[in-house]
Amino acid sequence: MQVSVIIPFFNASDHIDLAISSALIQPEVSELILVDDGSTDQSLEICQQWASKDQRIVICHADGNKNKGPGAARNRGIRASTKPFIAFLDADDHYLKGRFWDDKVLFYNFGDAVGVYNSILIETWNQQEIPFLNNVFRHHLVLKLDIPYKKIRTQEIFQSNGVHLNGLTIRREILPRVGLFDERLRQGQDLDFLFRLIQTGVVYAADQSRPKAVYYIHKGNTVFQLPKTLFYRKKLYRKLLLLSLQSRKIIGLSPAFFRFFLEYYYLEKYQNKQRWRRWMKITLLPSAIFQLIFGKNTTWREP
Repeated sequence: MQVSVIIPFFNASDHIDLAISSALIQPEVSELILVDDGSTDQSLEICQQWASKDQRIVICHADGNKNKGPGAARNRGIRASTKPFIAFLDADDHYLKGRFWDDKVLFYNFGDAVGVYNSILIETWNQQEIPFLNNVFRHHLVLKLDIPYKKIRTQEIFQSNGVHLNGLTIRREILPRVGLFDERLRQGQDLDFLFRLIQTGVVYAADQSRPKAVYYIHKGNTVFQLPKTLFYRKKLYRKLLLLSLQSRKIIGLSPAFFRFFLEYYYLEKYQNKQRWRRWMKITLLPSAIFQLIFGKNTTWREP
């Protein structure tokens, strides 16, 4: 199995050494594509040092060497990749031992598989949960699906604890049908890509009891940019709803979908936990649905 791993990086000098080394030790990794998304720190120099020692490494640059966001950076890496399988890794995260063990087995035994999803482990810099966003961000929580070795349905993206791109491996041949990452979504483009992937082909869940990668949450993560996060999450959920309606599938209309969206809508209004949180969210439901369907599709502007 030959895999191209794509790592976009932007000012990740504190973490990228671990990300690169964790990918290179995987025997299935035949190509490691590092995409500089306009870094201004020492990240590029670190990557160049690695490239001088390992011929599997390819370094790419964002158009104009400007920060375009992770979606655009991943697309740049996809276009540069050459191997039949593609996997992703964020520059501040890392793979665990045996990242592609299950992938090899599932792709070999299921010819209809266009993707395999592995569970991941969350680690936080202070070994605590991140209380202001939602209950997914807890230290040492395993993000997993409850359906090992079975086909993933779109509903499970919303019904589980969540999914993360670090656990996904895909066949590159499916990309013309799925499309690339939506570069208009500076956040949430991974969930949008997963949604389209599962609607297009068959994705299997690997052994969910064994995490294959680590999602490291630190104070530099985008989840701490709460207004920006909430803006793009609302934009994402509106797009998923429209995609569901256009494909004549009501997947996006599942209760779990609206529950996730309502959580972000509530947080945009209040941005903290309150005693009557559940009942306040129910009260906000009509307004939230109206905004989801009829809200203006605006562009985020940095304050």
